Amino acid sequence: MPVLPSEERVTEITWTDTYRINGSTMRGFAISENKDKWYVQLKLESEQHKEAFQRHSLAGLTMNVVTEETPNRPKAHIYAFDMESYLKSNGSVGQLQISQYELLEQKSGFITFMAGQRFKMKQHIQEHFPISLEAEAEALLIGSREQMSTDMQTAYETLGITHLFAISGLHVALIVWLIYEMMIRLGVRRETANWLLIITLPLYALLAGGAPSVWRSVSVTEIVLISMLLQRKIAIEDAFSLSIIGFVFLTPWIIFQIGFQLSYLAAFSLIFSSILLKASHYYLFQSFKITAVCQLIVYPILLYHFYEISISSFLANLVFVPLFSFVILPLNLLILLLTFIL
Repeated sequence: MPVLPSEERVTEITWTDTYRINGSTMRGFAISENKDKWYVQLKLESEQHKEAFQRHSLAGLTMNVVTEETPNRPKAHIYAFDMESYLKSNGSVGQLQISQYELLEQKSGFITFMAGQRFKMKQHIQEHFPISLEAEAEALLIGSREQMSTDMQTAYETLGITHLFAISGLHVALIVWLIYEMMIRLGVRRETANWLLIITLPLYALLAGGAPSVWRSVSVTEIVLISMLLQRKIAIEDAFSLSIIGFVFLTPWIIFQIGFQLSYLAAFSLIFSSILLKASHYYLFQSFKITAVCQLIVYPILLYHFYEISISSFLANLVFVPLFSFVILPLNLLILLLTFIL
């Protein structure tokens, strides 16, 4: 590890669980000693250092660093990736390039512990799942797309089904239903089952990567469950609104995230068009209407951010949404359970 010259200005950073090691570079978000959030780039010195960093979760890892602030480069053209918007949507104040570093300690804490458990889950999937299923299983079960190839992601984007690999209401609803039914069958009282769900759902959100779509589903479910326990039943529209208010109050920058915008807008469309959706008793026609409502409502956001939409997405979602809901996602959960049992 390089020795830091005493005359250099040294700051301290702590890595969050949002980072990625690609080639010889590690990039991600870290918190500085004055609690600012930075997008940090670190050039790894050797293959040994890279392997050492890949063996365990780096969330909570504290370093003394010599850094220089990297200015945001202007976009090459109007349709190029906008780094400034990306940083703003993640609550970051800027970019740092690390020139020298010294490892200090791995800070402990609940969030760090859960990040470690998520990392262990990722390793478990890589060790026990068939190689052909690893990338999709990581995306569906823990919200990580690092193993998914660029060609595969491009294919999903062309089809317009990328959202199926983002953990959202579908996953949370299935998890809640499975756990609840299992507890009831085991003789657990309904009130106790609800309390256990209230406690475990935030843990699942952290294991799943804590994306806006996950916290939206979890927070709305939590609000509804708590209202039931307090015998003050709350309308789903009010629970949805409280979820948005809580999000914006705790992390105001979240409104700039595309995932937040798409997730809440799609949920909004389903909640406030429920009368239209319930009008049909035929599953195929109901699926058609759900897909149509969701697609039409998010098209403006997709066009604003990406300047294009997938023409095939409408028909593809009619096929793939039921396939993922009733076959692929339950099978992945079943395989995960079997890998632990066996």
